[in-house]
Amino acid sequence: MQSSQLTKSQAMHQAQIAGLSTFKWHPCDKCGCTERRAYSGMMCVECDRQRTKKYREANKERCAKMVSNWQKNNREYLRMKRQAQLEKTEFRQKLNTICGEYGLTLLEVVTAWGSRTAVINFYHQSEAKFRIICSGVKELSK
Repeated sequence: MQSSQLTKSQAMHQAQIAGLSTFKWHPCDKCGCTERRAYSGMMCVECDRQRTKKYREANKERCAKMVSNWQKNNREYLRMKRQAQLEKTEFRQKLNTICGEYGLTLLEVVTAWGSRTAVINFYHQSEAKFRIICSGVKELSK
């Protein structure tokens, strides 16, 4: 089926299966945006952003308290996320150093190092480790 033949809920379901948070659909009646949320009731992305912004401005104290409570309850998750970001940053810096030393582009360095797939796998593996560790932390906190 082509996307034009799918119903809105079928398009949303396909996006969820594919692991996407948004999908394209007919233009929104209010703003004309074609991107919809795959979760949160299939709302138009732009209208949802504006609604969320208004809510946060109207309820600054409540939102700040919710964020601080979430951070307190998820300290280990945040620590692991920061560690994963640090590893990626260090890896990227090493690649950039190699590029600078030899006057190569990043693509040339990656190709010489192995393959673009190897770099992508590195990122996916670090994200997968991060998810596994975080799921373990959530299990421990229950």
